[in-house]
Amino acid sequence: MPKSFHIQLLQPVQGKYTRHAIFQPGVEIPQNLTSLAVDLERAGIACSILDLRTEAAPARALEEALARVRPALAGISAFSSEILPATRIAGDIKRLRPDT
Repeated sequence: MPKSFHIQLLQPVQGKYTRHAIFQPGVEIPQNLTSLAVDLERAGIACSILDLRTEAAPARALEEALARVRPALAGISAFSSEILPATRIAGDIKRLRPDT
């Protein structure tokens, strides 16, 4: 694997259903992504997590992260209620970094 290989892990913004119909007292740490990141780093694979739920401007945060880390792969985590935002993120990644 090339030395510059990097994986960008992403937690999408929550879909309308999740934000309005499911009680959430706050934004939780994306433990699914942190668990994966630990295993990747133990295997010597560089990765970073971007939790778009905490960003004031998620689209800009995504664009800046992709420009900064230039990931070889992107992993998007999503519940079924977050599928539409996750699909948009996948499209944005392909538009901004077609080689990812």
